[in-house]
Amino acid sequence: MVSCRSFSDSRRPLREAALALLAWLAVAPIVVADDVALPLVTVLTVEGEQAEGGLKRLDDEGVQLDDGTAKTLPLESVVSLQLGSNSEPPQTSGNWLLFANGDRIAAEAVRFDGEFVQTRPNRGIVSDEWQVPVEVLSAMTWSLDGSRLARMQSRLQPGELREDLLLLANADRVTGELIEFDERTVTIETSVGEIPVERSRLAGLAFNPDLVVAPAAPVRGAVIGFHDGSRLTVQSARFIPDSDDAGRDTIEVEPLFGDSIRLSLAAVSSIELLRPDLRCLAEVDPAEVTMEQTPYLSSAPPPVWNDSVAGSPLRLRGGAPARGIGVLSGTTLTFALQPGDESFLAIVGIDDAADGQGSARFSILLDGKEAWTSSELTGRDDPVVAGPIDLAGASELTLRVDFGAYGDIRDFADWCTPVIVRTPTE
Repeated sequence: MVSCRSFSDSRRPLREAALALLAWLAVAPIVVADDVALPLVTVLTVEGEQAEGGLKRLDDEGVQLDDGTAKTLPLESVVSLQLGSNSEPPQTSGNWLLFANGDRIAAEAVRFDGEFVQTRPNRGIVSDEWQVPVEVLSAMTWSLDGSRLARMQSRLQPGELREDLLLLANADRVTGELIEFDERTVTIETSVGEIPVERSRLAGLAFNPDLVVAPAAPVRGAVIGFHDGSRLTVQSARFIPDSDDAGRDTIEVEPLFGDSIRLSLAAVSSIELLRPDLRCLAEVDPAEVTMEQTPYLSSAPPPVWNDSVAGSPLRLRGGAPARGIGVLSGTTLTFALQPGDESFLAIVGIDDAADGQGSARFSILLDGKEAWTSSELTGRDDPVVAGPIDLAGASELTLRVDFGAYGDIRDFADWCTPVIVRTPTE
C-alpha cells in the first residue's frame, strides 16, 4: 500500500461527556407539520416496552410520537428505533465497502488516488459520490451476488499476509502494493513489477492490515442499520422531514470520518443508540465469550456476530436490526457480567432466512439458573422482546437456544439488539 496514509480523524477528541444525549440527534428541535405524513417508528425502551407511532419530533426533550397521545420519550430511556420493514430485502449489486470497525456499506468503489476511495453509494446514501479515506477500509467487493457477502468476507481475510490482496473472480490471488484503480483497471506493484488488472476480472480487494486504522467507537452516537444489510456507525444524526410530503425524509449523520452525509429514511431500518449506560453484547469480542454447542446431528455452524448464522444480514419479519448474534439451536453463549450491569434485554426470533421454517426456544440464565424463557418460536412468529432481566447479584449471563419440534432444521435464531443497561457513569 502507499505509505502516505494517515488518519488524523482517529485522533480527533471525543465530544465533551457533559453534552446532552441529543448531541447525536440534533441541537435544534425539528417539528413535523400536522398535515405531513409521518414515518412509522417503533421505539424500544430500557424497560423493554415498545412504543409505536409516527415520528413527530426529535429535540432535547426526547422522541415524540404521534400515537394519539403526543407521547414524548426521554432519550435516556431509548434503546433503539425500528423504522418500518420490507417484506423482501433490497437487491444489491454485490459492490460493498467493508470497514475496519465492522461497518459495511453497499457502494461501488469507483477510483483510488492513493489517499481516498471515491465511491458510488447504493440508494441508502443520498449522494452521487462519497469520498472515503482508504485507511478506514479493510476490504471491498465488486459485482458479486450480495447474498454471498459473508463468504466473500472470509475469503478476503488477509491472515498472515502483510500486503494488499486482489482476489480474482476465478479465485486466483495477486499480492503486492496497490497503486491506483479506476472503473476499468486496478494497478498493483508486485515482486515482478507493476501489473494492471481489468476490474471485470476482480471479485474483491483486501488492504494491508498493517495500514488499516479502525476509528474509535464514539462514546455517544448510533449504529444505523439499513434494509439492504448495510451498517454504519455515526457520531451524530438528525431527522430531516420532507417538507413537500413526497416521501423523501432523510437523516443527516456525521460519520466517524469526513463530512456529514444524508441517508434516505426509506432505506434505514433501525437506529441503535450508543451511550455509556448501554453495552451491546454484539460488540463483545467473541474470544471473551464461552460457547457450548450440542448439535442435533453431527455438527453445527459457529455463532455469527452481527449477521445471521445463515450467512446473510440479520432480518426479523422484514426488519433489519443493526446489531445482534446469529446462532443455530443447540447453542449456548455465556458472558461475564461487570460491576454496574443492571438489566438485560434483547429482541429474539427466527431469522427471515429460514423462509418461515425453524422452531426453537430462547432462554436467559443467570449463574446457570433460568431467568426467562420464550415459547417455541417459528419462522412465522413475530419477534419477542426478552427482558428486561434484573442482573443484580449475578456474575454470568447465559443466552441459550434449544431445539424445537423439528430438531435444528433451519433454526436460524437471532439475538437482536442484545444490550445490558448499566448504571449511568455521567
